[in-house]
Amino acid sequence: DTGNNAIRKLARDGAVTTIARAAPEDPDPALRGPIGLAATADGYLYIATFRRGRILQISPRGELRILTGRDAWAPENRAILLTHPAGLAVDRRGALYVAEAGAYAVRKLAPRRADDPPAAPQALTAAAPALTRAAVVPWPLAPQWSWHEVVGDMGEVRGDYQGESRDHLHAGLDVRADVGEAVLAIADEKVESPLPAANFDGLSENLQIDQLTYIHMKVGRTPTGAPLDPARFQILRDASGRLVTVRIKRGTRFRIGDPLGTVNRMAHVHLELGSHGGDANPIELRFPGLTDHFAPRIKAVQLLDASGRRLSAHQGGRLLVPRDAGPISIVADAWDQVDGDAPRRRLGLYRLGFQILTAQGAPLPGYEQPQINIAFDRLPRDPAAARIAYAPASGDAVHTEQPTSFLYLVTNRVSGGQATPGAWRPADLPPGDYIVRVFAADYAGNVATDNRDLLITVR
Repeated sequence: DTGNNAIRKLARDGAVTTIARAAPEDPDPALRGPIGLAATADGYLYIATFRRGRILQISPRGELRILTGRDAWAPENRAILLTHPAGLAVDRRGALYVAEAGAYAVRKLAPRRADDPPAAPQALTAAAPALTRAAVVPWPLAPQWSWHEVVGDMGEVRGDYQGESRDHLHAGLDVRADVGEAVLAIADEKVESPLPAANFDGLSENLQIDQLTYIHMKVGRTPTGAPLDPARFQILRDASGRLVTVRIKRGTRFRIGDPLGTVNRMAHVHLELGSHGGDANPIELRFPGLTDHFAPRIKAVQLLDASGRRLSAHQGGRLLVPRDAGPISIVADAWDQVDGDAPRRRLGLYRLGFQILTAQGAPLPGYEQPQINIAFDRLPRDPAAARIAYAPASGDAVHTEQPTSFLYLVTNRVSGGQATPGAWRPADLPPGDYIVRVFAADYAGNVATDNRDLLITVR
C-alpha cells in the first residue's frame, strides 16, 4: 500500500491483515513508499522502498531490518546505495534481484559470506538525462522563452533550521518567482512514479514527472487551493473538508507549458534533473537567455591543518607551512554570478582544484595541470557530502539575511556522484618557497584569476 506506507496481506477468504505500517508521526520512516515485494518459502518478506532507496526485510516473527543504504542494519551493507529500487525477485539461493529504476539497471545482491571483503561504494552508472541534449529548454515560468533570474545552483552548501550550516548540498537550480505564480512544465513527459507528489502543503511540496522534479509549489492547485486541472490532479479532503493531499495517476502526461501548480512562499521554483539521489546538474539545460560572462571571484585561499585550525604564521609576506604539519586542507573562499543577476546574488561554482608551483610560477611535477577535485556534474548521495565539499566556516544564506560563504575544500574529491576526503602533504616537498594556486571555474568556462595564489614557505 504505497501511499499509506504499509504492507497488507489479503487472504483467500478476503480478510485483510496489516503486516507492517509506518507510524504517521514519523517524518522519515524506514517503510516509506513501498513499491516492490518478494517472498521466500520460509516466510521472509523483502520490500523495495521507492523514495529512500532502501531494501527492507521482514522476518517470519515480524522483525523489520534495513538491508541496504547508509542506515543499513549490517555495517558491510551501508555501501550499497540504490536509486529508486522498484521491483524485487529472490532466487532459491537467497540472492535478491533489484530493478533499480533510477539508474536504469538490474542489480543482483548475493548473500555475503564471512570471508568476503567489504563492499565498496557504488558509482552512479545512469546516463545523462536526454533533456541535456535538447537544443533549448524553456523556463518553468512565463514567459517560458525569455530570461529569468537564477538564484541558486547545484552543489551550493545549505543549512538546516537547527543551526547546522553544512547540512546538505543544494540539489538543483533555483529560478526566482513571485508567490502564486504558475509553475509550467518544461518538457513533454509522463508520470512514472507511484508517488509523484510529496510534502503536501509544506515548503518543499513537489511533483516528479519522469526525469524532472518541480519543488516549492502547491501541486495542481491555485494559491487558494482550487484544482488547476481536475482531470489530472485529484484534490482529496478529509471529513471536515480540509485539504489533505493531491493525487496524480501514474501515466498522466504533461506537455511543455502545462500548469503544474503555483509558487509557494519560498518565492522560487527549484528544479531537479534526474533521479533523486543521483541528480544531474540542471545547469546543463540550455535555457533561453541564460548567459554567463562573469569570472568567479576568489576572496581568499587558506590552509587548514588536520585538526581544522587555520595556518596563520607569516614571514616575509609568505604563509609558513611546517613540513611535519601532516595532511593539509586547501580552502578557497569563492563564489560566482551569471549575467543579469542582482549584485547581491552569490552562486556556487562548478569545478575547483589546485596546483603547487615553484616560487617563480613553474608547476611542480604532477601539477602541470590543475588537479580538479570538485566537479558538480552529479550530486553525491553521501549525507556527509556537504561537510566534505565545504569547510566549517561556510555559511548558508537561505535561512538568514547574510551573504552566503562558499569555503571549498579543494583537496577533497566531490565528483561523479561520489564524495571522499583528501589532503595535500607538505612533507612531500623540500623546504623552500612555493605557490598554492587555486583553480575555480563556472559551468560556462569562466576561470577566476584574482586572489588565486597563496605564497607559502615550507620549512
